Amino acid sequence: MKARIPNNHNYSFLINEKSIEHSMQIMHSTWNELRTEIAQKKFKYNDTDSALKVTFLKQFNDWFQNIGKKEMSISFQNYFKNIVAGRGTIIESSEPATKPLYDRFIPKSEFIKDDNRFSPSGVEWLYLAVGKSEDLIIECAEKERRVKKGERFGFCNFKLNETYNDLRIVDLTIADNMSYDDINNMLRTLYDKKYNKAAKAVSRYGYTLYGRYQCKQICGDEDTKEEFTKWLLYMYAKMMSENLFVPIETDDKKLEYAPFQTLATYFQKEGFDGIVYSSTVCPSAKNIVLFDKIYANPYGEVRDYIVSSSNE
Repeated sequence: MKARIPNNHNYSFLINEKSIEHSMQIMHSTWNELRTEIAQKKFKYNDTDSALKVTFLKQFNDWFQNIGKKEMSISFQNYFKNIVAGRGTIIESSEPATKPLYDRFIPKSEFIKDDNRFSPSGVEWLYLAVGKSEDLIIECAEKERRVKKGERFGFCNFKLNETYNDLRIVDLTIADNMSYDDINNMLRTLYDKKYNKAAKAVSRYGYTLYGRYQCKQICGDEDTKEEFTKWLLYMYAKMMSENLFVPIETDDKKLEYAPFQTLATYFQKEGFDGIVYSSTVCPSAKNIVLFDKIYANPYGEVRDYIVSSSNE
């Protein structure tokens, strides 16, 4: 008779500092491999077929196709009903002293000179700060723009264009509010011997490569396979948010942002119309990028003020 793991089972043999660190190192190395191949012009950011041959995206795609689409996707309508959204911009001294109109907050290709995280220069995607309160997203917008004390700043709220209620967003932040122990507890229904086999495989391959090469051998029945794959997906999402969505420490944004732009192209081809991702400068808020600027509209009063403290 096979014994189930009791509710108070200690999962430390699967989640410990050494195994997490090892897995993060593997994730970083595969991410850097993706970036290097793009830098060496082996393929472009929008060549998804070629990108899927690189370990990072190949691995992510395995999990995403298996369970990620269900766990990480949400309709525009359901996402926007729970949050407030807005967009801020630095108002230059050369601009009129009058309060800016809505049009000032709509992306225009001729003014997008630099690459954004998920889109190259000239692409009119709509980036918004999102959160539970207006004060929070204003703070996030200021920090995202690295606005300095004394600079003039404009902020405008946005709301979903209801024509697009049924479009879907992929949420890369699904594990942001979970600890590694929380994620580990998702495995409680699996059998002891499957844990033991998994522990050995994780020790050898790390979480990021473990799923692709070992899951089928260890997880025999479909329920076990789904639960185990869900754990891997959340573990991967947690590490992505903590390690990949960090502030860019280089002036070469085109190179640093290329892997993110590759991810965005991948999600587009998978039928998604936006991405929710972590704010690296305002942890209590998030960011969203919509793949068409018409998906949300400005509304309400435009704020126009001088910033009282630096957000660099």
